[in-house]
Amino acid sequence: TVAMAKFGIELDYRVVSVVKFDESPPAMLNPVNASPVVCVASVTWVAEGARTSCTVRLESDGRESTGEAAGSAATVGRARLAARAALQAMGDLLEQERAVELVDLQVAALAGRRAVVVLVVDTSDPAEQVLLGCALVGHEESDAAIEAVIDSLCGRRPA
Repeated sequence: TVAMAKFGIELDYRVVSVVKFDESPPAMLNPVNASPVVCVASVTWVAEGARTSCTVRLESDGRESTGEAAGSAATVGRARLAARAALQAMGDLLEQERAVELVDLQVAALAGRRAVVVLVVDTSDPAEQVLLGCALVGHEESDAAIEAVIDSLCGRRPA
């Protein structure tokens, strides 16, 4: 067989199942119906005395959008500022006008790792939608906050 000849893998054919789709996969697996891929192009911080501002530039399908938020220079507020800037940038990237607001942002410990979890409310439709987004913290909580905002709006997981 190919597995044995090419990779040296011996397979027990009694436990291997093969499925073939005649046409395209079901709609839920079809990448055409997937949310747009949004990438973080840049994040810029400017500190002026006791104030700081965060500018987030996002890209999606060749389009670019920038959001900005300003607040206290305290390090404990950096993740929230970054999330607010990302929300503003996401509003411009989404095809229809959206009224979105950051409800809450928390840093949680999960199995020894840190994650940022955001709760976003979308009041664009008559029925208010509360959405949840999350991202693992790498180097900076603020970077994870941006990714969590993107996840909340692109993943569209109601809370």
